[in-house]
Amino acid sequence: MGSMKNAGQNESGWEQHFLLFRKALAKLSVAVDILKPNEEENLELEEVDDLLREGLIKRFEYTHEHAWTLMKEYALYLENKTVKGPKDSTLEGLKMGLIVDADGWMSMLASRHEITRMYDEESTAVLFQKILESYYLLLLIFEEKMEGLLSEMKRWHL
Repeated sequence: MGSMKNAGQNESGWEQHFLLFRKALAKLSVAVDILKPNEEENLELEEVDDLLREGLIKRFEYTHEHAWTLMKEYALYLENKTVKGPKDSTLEGLKMGLIVDADGWMSMLASRHEITRMYDEESTAVLFQKILESYYLLLLIFEEKMEGLLSEMKRWHL
């Protein structure tokens, strides 16, 4: 009986983290929609205000934080208590099939780690591009995967 109680606690834990991740991703989506270059308007990335660029990067930062935490909580739900930090969570997410693009997610992890040391415009511009061209899509795919798992779990518990 004790394991059922623990499973329920972990279940609500990963579900709660999924909701936090989705909220963060929704905010990132708004920023991407505003900042993604639009050919009709000929918006150049160089024209993007530093404040807007930094805002997108900050939204990416906390969205990624919620993503790896969600992977960790899902691993805990499956009773894997060895997952500790972002790298462990990302590697475990790959093993569990929550994410599939190992290179993309490891690049995202490295970029996320480098954010605190980004002082020059060039590094910020490179990360800005990666978010728009790659990382955002990886986060959307991850959301879709987790939504499917949540729906499946709810079907089985009804």
